Amino acid sequence: MKRIVESELMKKEEDKDYSGLVKNNSRAQTVMYRDIVRFLTNEKEPKNVLDIGCGEGTLLKKISKIFPKATLIGIDESREMVKKAKEEGVAKILNSSLEEYPLENKFEMILCNLVLHHQENPEKFITDATNHLTKEGILIINDLVRPKSREALEMRLKERRKNLGHYGKITEEIARKSCQSALAKEELQRLISKIKNSRINFYDEDWFERTLIVIKS
Repeated sequence: MKRIVESELMKKEEDKDYSGLVKNNSRAQTVMYRDIVRFLTNEKEPKNVLDIGCGEGTLLKKISKIFPKATLIGIDESREMVKKAKEEGVAKILNSSLEEYPLENKFEMILCNLVLHHQENPEKFITDATNHLTKEGILIINDLVRPKSREALEMRLKERRKNLGHYGKITEEIARKSCQSALAKEELQRLISKIKNSRINFYDEDWFERTLIVIKS
């Protein structure tokens, strides 16, 4: 199945609808953040953390409990999402893209949860992100894996509807576009093979296959 890059910025109305839906569905939240949270629970607490594409701040809220002493910063291009993230009160939130964010700001840990599939140039995005790492920093990317065929995608969406019920039905088109925009397993493997001090894992524990990428500076 050919990759169709999804617009990185949702329409304002979609921001409101989608964020509210996710927040009110505990099963969806668990799946969206499970792999990255599971990884972080075994990591040493960093001095500071940057969450790229932080959305409404759900992941930052979870991180504040895992790393209570760390300074947390989130950036997102959506003003609506930034507004909601600020309401959580656990991190400094900025309305900014990665490209606009000052390069002199360095972090011991950088997180990108479900952000890579929005990028037209994933390789450049990863390079830009690693440029914000400290000397011994770590970049953690969690994202979807594009199914091999449209038929395979529709089968996975059917399983998603079965597990998520009404939420699965009303968010199905967003999920479809996100999967079509994601990199395929082989594309991800080729991309990461070019990067030093990196490793990639794949998980197929629910309706969509996912990847967790770890890159050390």
